[in-house]
Amino acid sequence: MEMYSEFFNGDRKSTMTRKEHGLMTSWIVEMYINGRIVQKITLSDELKAKSLAENFISIDGQAVQTLLSEFV
Repeated sequence: MEMYSEFFNGDRKSTMTRKEHGLMTSWIVEMYINGRIVQKITLSDELKAKSLAENFISIDGQAVQTLLSEFV
């Protein structure tokens, strides 16, 4: 397994981990609030896993987007 992505917003954090099973790849999304894991979901689709991870850290259903060069 390898860490693929991390998303942060306030006290919320989500991580995407990639896991290889022979010819199959799965994506594990772990969701945290205040550093405590609240949910862990395994998906077979990378885009769905990324969407889930990004939606979890959103505020009131609105994703917070920032540019890499932007200071929050």
